[in-house]
Amino acid sequence: MKNTRKVAVLLLSLCMIVALFAGCGSSTAAPASTTSSDTAQAAPAPAPASSSASTSSGGKLYLNIGTGPSTGMYYSYGTAMGELWNKNIDGIAVTAQSTNAGAHNITLMDSGDVDIGFCVSGIVNYAVNGTNSFEGKPHPNLRAGAYFMDSIIQFVVKNDSGIEDVKDLVGKRFIPGANNSGCEICVREIFNALGLSYDDMTVEFVNFDGAVERLSNGQADAAVIFSSAPVSSMMQLCSTADCHILGLTQEETDQILAMYPWYSEKIVPAGTYDNQPEDALCVNQTNWIVYDESLDEEIVYQMTKLLYEKTDELIEMCAAAKAISKEKTIAVIDTLPCDLHPGAERYFKEVGIIQ
Repeated sequence: MKNTRKVAVLLLSLCMIVALFAGCGSSTAAPASTTSSDTAQAAPAPAPASSSASTSSGGKLYLNIGTGPSTGMYYSYGTAMGELWNKNIDGIAVTAQSTNAGAHNITLMDSGDVDIGFCVSGIVNYAVNGTNSFEGKPHPNLRAGAYFMDSIIQFVVKNDSGIEDVKDLVGKRFIPGANNSGCEICVREIFNALGLSYDDMTVEFVNFDGAVERLSNGQADAAVIFSSAPVSSMMQLCSTADCHILGLTQEETDQILAMYPWYSEKIVPAGTYDNQPEDALCVNQTNWIVYDESLDEEIVYQMTKLLYEKTDELIEMCAAAKAISKEKTIAVIDTLPCDLHPGAERYFKEVGIIQ
């Protein structure tokens, strides 16, 4: 009898041990299975902050705009456009992303990090045709939306730098913008037209934010800000960092326009910035919103319509939006760098911007 009890106790203990190990095995396996399942489910719907044109389980479409440095007009403009579109178009969530602007935005569209980009006409022209910085890599999928402002090449120099002409940059510490950004590509074009070279000066490639910091700290003699005027970064430099805007001569301007027809003359009126007693002659390019051709036609139509028909709301958030108008777009339509997106084309035809 005692032996029978011992066997029963032994068997019961053995069962408990087996159950214990089975339970441990189950609790270990479950998280592994859950992790695998979560990963598989997350792949098609990434978080909107790091994904492009992603759709949530609720059907909302997340879109990212490639703008420019956080102290530049592109970023302010993109933030304002995003707010306008989010408020008025159901089912979308648009976020402005700080970038190095221009060519960088097109690169980010390639990688799927942004869906919409801000860019000047010359850079889009290079991208579509696969020339210059896009040599051998054409982007036939790019489509233009609305014109939204002019970007002016504004040379800014320290008051004590001794720079009185662009050609005086030789031997100085100069910031042309972030490498391969829209600003820096424009500087290369201007230097090419004027016979200047980076080899003749000490060059550092940083964006507008970096340029403001270095000029303010006395680590640079001159830089270029590529934006509308006035722009906060230039205002800061001219008011607090002993800097002033440097205009071009008429001869220099004519040389640039003769070589690169997508530029035009632009006057920055006297007094736009501190330390500016006279008008500054500059060159500028038109800016266009650029989409991938795959973006939904109806969404682009609504976006374009809002920019032109709720401009007053946009101006309240970004003063530069006063440049958006039917009349101005008609005046600059010949600078269109690529085919229009079908959504923008539909709106432009409705209001008579194009036939």
